[in-house]
Amino acid sequence: MNKRDTTNVDIKESPLFWPARLKGGVLLVLDETLIPQKLHYIKVKNAKQSVDVIRQMKTRAFGQFLVVMQTFLLEIHNVGTGLEPVPTGVLLNKIKKTADALNKSRPTFPFEEVTSLVVRWAQQAIDQNIDIRVFVPKCINGYLQGIRARRLERVR
Repeated sequence: MNKRDTTNVDIKESPLFWPARLKGGVLLVLDETLIPQKLHYIKVKNAKQSVDVIRQMKTRAFGQFLVVMQTFLLEIHNVGTGLEPVPTGVLLNKIKKTADALNKSRPTFPFEEVTSLVVRWAQQAIDQNIDIRVFVPKCINGYLQGIRARRLERVR
């Protein structure tokens, strides 16, 4: 019996595999409460809407994790989108407020473990005199890419 090599085979990805993703300045969150009858994405534009999605349980555990991490990207993008530079303290404060709101969104799930990472990355950027708007998204995206790679490996 021949084993088929699946290393280069394109796998059709279920929407549930990665149920929240940024597209432009909008976070698209799969509304898992409508599955399997309907495939619908909720458009999230800020932390308040992210908190609402989590509280209403529109997405479940992994989806909520993705919402949390990507909300920071959304909020960093939303702060001072004009030409004026944003003071580092304003960005750090925004990240801390976002973390606090997300931590309170679902008290039965420990988002603090991941939100504290993001706050730490922001503080590290300040300590090393690195632009938060570059460093924190790079850290978040790298973290998520690592998780995605491990999930894909498990699928294979």
